[in-house]
Amino acid sequence: MTESESHTSAVAGASAAELRAQAEQSARRRQIGTVAVLIAAGGGLALLATDRVWLSLTAQRAAPFSPLVVQAHGRNIYGALTGLSIVVLLGAVLMLVTGRWARIALGVLLGAISVATVVYGVRGLQTPSHSRLVELLGGSAKIGSAAVTDVSHPAWAVLTICAGLVSLAGAVLLVLLSGRWTSGLSSRYEAPASAAKSSDPWRSLDRGEDPTIFDR
Repeated sequence: MTESESHTSAVAGASAAELRAQAEQSARRRQIGTVAVLIAAGGGLALLATDRVWLSLTAQRAAPFSPLVVQAHGRNIYGALTGLSIVVLLGAVLMLVTGRWARIALGVLLGAISVATVVYGVRGLQTPSHSRLVELLGGSAKIGSAAVTDVSHPAWAVLTICAGLVSLAGAVLLVLLSGRWTSGLSSRYEAPASAAKSSDPWRSLDRGEDPTIFDR
């Protein structure tokens, strides 16, 4: 094999290695993007659901008082749900800038929050007790033991359950796949010094070295 053929073969090998590296990096980015979207979608849907009316309450009062009507939003019924949804949304951002072990810990935390979100959604499908309804009406002494009529809007509780399941799927994938990803946003942002010391043939060319010449 002539020197020219050897050089061509080495360059072809370097190109193949570069293509494999790019393919692996693209696969990692797709995984990270998919997980981030799942987590963000779960948090966003749960936050949307908390801002909707879950119960329409009406309490009949003695004359001359008119009936007391209150629209109870998800955030009013379960105050913690809004905070949990915001934490999930923040988690979707944090997973992009943390390392392996931090991502695993974050995934476990997000998984626990997602389960809690599902639990709140399931509870939202149930009819609250009379005392809880009175509390949601403002706990007015004028209500007393008067009959309270509640009209449930279960769609938002169901959406909350779905949101929790979606973010839970993202959290599980985050724990399982974190070990395959490079730390931080991407290896493209690695420190210049470490990048300069890379054994990649193209980095060697950047340093003015011929990757086809080997020390004997």
